[in-house]
Amino acid sequence: MTSRDLAVAVTFLFAACGGVSMTRQRAQPTVAESHIEGSWEVFELNRGSRMFLSFKVDSVSNGTTLHGSMIRLLAGDVVSDPSGFSPLVGSVTPDRSVQIEFRDRKRGVTVISLSGRVVGDKLIVSRLAWGGEDVTAGGREWQGRRISGS
Repeated sequence: MTSRDLAVAVTFLFAACGGVSMTRQRAQPTVAESHIEGSWEVFELNRGSRMFLSFKVDSVSNGTTLHGSMIRLLAGDVVSDPSGFSPLVGSVTPDRSVQIEFRDRKRGVTVISLSGRVVGDKLIVSRLAWGGEDVTAGGREWQGRRISGS
């Protein structure tokens, strides 16, 4: 058998088997994953608050664990340096419910804790604690919106 005959045989066998990809492909994201990845901003709906948070969900591992970072944090006239916070800690469920926390990098305490549900490009916030204070108390409504991503 010549090398040409061998190449033809391998090509035929490869085609008959449906081909084999040697590249590793990322699994298709779950519904929950595809709806949370991207950049988000969170704000009070009636704009009475001068608090604003933006963050990015870079990826979701194991279908539930969120990985990302803070982009911007504004409280009153103070803009906090995002590098002072540990990476985003969070989770997402199949029904698109999310839990997100940001911790102070030096002290290790949770500074922001957010719970909600992703509906399209909106994050309906059910609870938001900022520095230990529940800023959703008293009927204050907060919402998030996707600013980039999936």
